[in-house]
Amino acid sequence: MATIQERILEADDLPREKVHVPEWNMDVWIRSLTAAERDDYEQGLLRASGQGRSLTMTPNLANAKAKLVVRTLVYENGERMFTDVEAGKLGQKSARAINRLYDVAERLSGISEEDIEELVKNSDSGPGEPSPSD
Repeated sequence: MATIQERILEADDLPREKVHVPEWNMDVWIRSLTAAERDDYEQGLLRASGQGRSLTMTPNLANAKAKLVVRTLVYENGERMFTDVEAGKLGQKSARAINRLYDVAERLSGISEEDIEELVKNSDSGPGEPSPSD
């Protein structure tokens, strides 16, 4: 009999969904982010500048939708199709297609627009001010 720890680690808890993309004339699979992927994605939405007490965090929303889609676009077996560095290439594709996939990725990963807005709002710490995570 498996231990609770083994059962948790073996659980298939990353839902996937097939999405038709008419712009590409194909179906693709989107899966939920892992907890680590979500942390990386959210961290990538912020840009640090300065050092020490003058460190500030500012929003970095450039290509944000493709950055999420690249982490969640998978083959039917759940393996990722693209690496993080390929987000720029994916960002050159149809906005309608990427928006459609982004919406599914957000839903499957439990990310809301309010989560993104809160992350960006909390990044507006001025020089020397503690961030909300301090």
